[in-house]
Amino acid sequence: MSAPESFDRPHTPAAASPLRPLPKLIFASRWLQLPLYLGLILAQCVYVFHFWVELVHLIEAAFGSAPALQALTDGMGYVFPNGRARSSPRR
Repeated sequence: MSAPESFDRPHTPAAASPLRPLPKLIFASRWLQLPLYLGLILAQCVYVFHFWVELVHLIEAAFGSAPALQALTDGMGYVFPNGRARSSPRR
């Protein structure tokens, strides 16, 4: 018994039909988004850098570093109850 004819030859896809105008325009416009996504990636890098700086200050402040605590409070804009930002540790 021989194999059917469809199994003898490899399957070749039909010729790709050209896109209609609207899908073609949408597909081509993806390059217009490139500057937007590059800007978003750059902004994310800036946020990650600032996150790590603040995390280092937070860890240093947790271990008792007065300059790191000052950097944290200054960065948040915190005003102490006496009405002014604390510039040096209390003695």
